[in-house]
Amino acid sequence: MHAYIVTTHQKLEPFGEHPRDCLVGNVPLHRVQDTALQRAGLKPIRVNSLHDIRDEGEHLILEDRLFFTPELISTFVERSRALKSRTRCGLKAGVVTESTGVATQGLPHAGEAYLFELLYSPQQQPRDRVLP
Repeated sequence: MHAYIVTTHQKLEPFGEHPRDCLVGNVPLHRVQDTALQRAGLKPIRVNSLHDIRDEGEHLILEDRLFFTPELISTFVERSRALKSRTRCGLKAGVVTESTGVATQGLPHAGEAYLFELLYSPQQQPRDRVLP
């Protein structure tokens, strides 16, 4: 399955650095992402925008500024497959979530959760064909 990593143009102030270049355990975030996705059995593909994705098969879409572990990705895919529908990763609202996710990442709020740019799309069903 492919994991499409969409390029963002966000800079961290006051450093002027893009999050994908920030170090996580002395490794740039973009390498951490690739390694985590590969360990979860996914093939990372970097794209410039959502318009570059034309995949009717099962796939993930995420932003290049998102940190995650192989375990999180595996669990997200497993739970999403069980639902057999498009899903988006969210984190339940709470004191820690509000001070980290909202304050530092600008996550949107929906119901009782904050939403991440991590989406799952199942394989699309073929359209009905019309015979003349």
